[in-house]
Amino acid sequence: KSVANHLWWCAASCKRNALLLKEKWISVLHHVANVHSWSGSQFFTRCSHGQLGAHEERKKKWLRRGTPAFKALKQVVLDSRVLRDVQKLTKFATLVGWKCTTHYLQSMSPSGSISATRGCCVDCSWLSWT
Repeated sequence: KSVANHLWWCAASCKRNALLLKEKWISVLHHVANVHSWSGSQFFTRCSHGQLGAHEERKKKWLRRGTPAFKALKQVVLDSRVLRDVQKLTKFATLVGWKCTTHYLQSMSPSGSISATRGCCVDCSWLSWT
């Protein structure tokens, strides 16, 4: 679930920049190994979260590089087809944002004053409207 959440975050925060999205996606390999800054990327070279406290760092289950679990994740993350498709999510994130914005505006407006598609096909609860 965490990797899927990471993918959503990458798409939502890439500012329609396919290379930034790709670099954020690949960054999951650093984060899961408890490495939060690295070199070799053009746009994204450190995790966006703040410094992890000692307690939080201890309670997380980090993957050690070289283990079968890490190798399996790395194989998926760096698969050429996955990398090609991940970069296309810049358009998808825009569509999701539009649908959520439409859903929000529709829910806040008097009945019938905004014409839009019925409902929202994605969970918009992660968006902050304030």
